[in-house]
Amino acid sequence: GPLPNADAHRFVEICESIRWEKPIYGKLLAGWVFLAPICGALEWRPHIWITGGAGTGKSTVMTHIIGRALDKTMLFVQGDTTEAGIRRSLGRDAVPVVFDEFEPATRKGQERVSTVMELVTIASSETGAKLLKAGAGGGVDSFLIRSMFAFSSIAVNLEQYAAKTRVTVLSLQPNQVETEETKAQYVALMDNIIHTLTPEYIDRMQARAVALIPVIRHNARVFAEAAAVTPGSRRFGDQIGTLIAGAYALHSTGKVTEEAARRW
Repeated sequence: GPLPNADAHRFVEICESIRWEKPIYGKLLAGWVFLAPICGALEWRPHIWITGGAGTGKSTVMTHIIGRALDKTMLFVQGDTTEAGIRRSLGRDAVPVVFDEFEPATRKGQERVSTVMELVTIASSETGAKLLKAGAGGGVDSFLIRSMFAFSSIAVNLEQYAAKTRVTVLSLQPNQVETEETKAQYVALMDNIIHTLTPEYIDRMQARAVALIPVIRHNARVFAEAAAVTPGSRRFGDQIGTLIAGAYALHSTGKVTEEAARRW
């Protein structure tokens, strides 16, 4: 059975326990993770990029939050994976793609990032258009990319305008001096993660997402309108509005009104 509201909100609290540069980043992470297993059902698919230096908590987010929550649903790849490799692995499957250590250290690496970002751009909107590539045997291979992507690195490489408007960067606070207090906080966080994100909890959280697909689609449109407050910011509204709709669905199972969306 799907998680009830009180239990679902515990996941948001875990995501907000990370030391983010902006408090809202915890909600946006929770929204992304919650929506990722149903990415094929969304009209807009937002992507995220977790960034921070050594010791800031990047591995905790990628391994113990995203990794645990999406273990059975995601395509988890290393940073030097190519666009062609992702495309052929996905085929027509709508599953989240999680990149670990997406660091373009060389010129060839930068080119690889650029081609992956082109795939991210294609995956974002629900147009129904297929991606056609020449096949090895002379034919044509057809792909329909409906994935949500998450990246992790110390430096963020978003040069293309299309990628910048489709990938939300979630930055962690700089590393602080380790003290007994910070050690205790980390131990408490890991204890909460381990005891909350059990296989049963994750299955029930995904069951909640599936059950709420019609509500989430409605709420994403309403939140997108609320977020697009200035002319020309519709794409920003789609991006942030969908992430917020995911976070909202971890608090409520109801359809949000325009006024409530603006307040939220």
